[in-house]
Amino acid sequence: MPPSCCGGVAGVLDFLCDLARVTTDGAYVAFARTAGRYLLDVAIPDRAVRKWRNGPGVPGVPVAADDRGHNVDRMLGAAGEALTLLRLLTIDRTFDPVRVMPDRATAPATSA
Repeated sequence: MPPSCCGGVAGVLDFLCDLARVTTDGAYVAFARTAGRYLLDVAIPDRAVRKWRNGPGVPGVPVAADDRGHNVDRMLGAAGEALTLLRLLTIDRTFDPVRVMPDRATAPATSA
């Protein structure tokens, strides 16, 4: 299974974090931690960072912008894996710091 948010382990982990917070069921927390360990296990170390392979080697996933196959976007790249791991890191808290992040910056409307 690919690591990505879009149809991959990070997407499942994101959902499990929601289930754990809503239901307070420890089974969802345990499954989420297993998914998080998998994401860390398949990450490729590159000096001080980690990368996930989401390029041409993953069936159905578009080829990455570079020839190494490491995307950085939210749905098919490292941003998605990183955000879901952040959610896992804070799974025992009532407040979810990731869910309150804005999807995009907006500028205030100006009057003409």
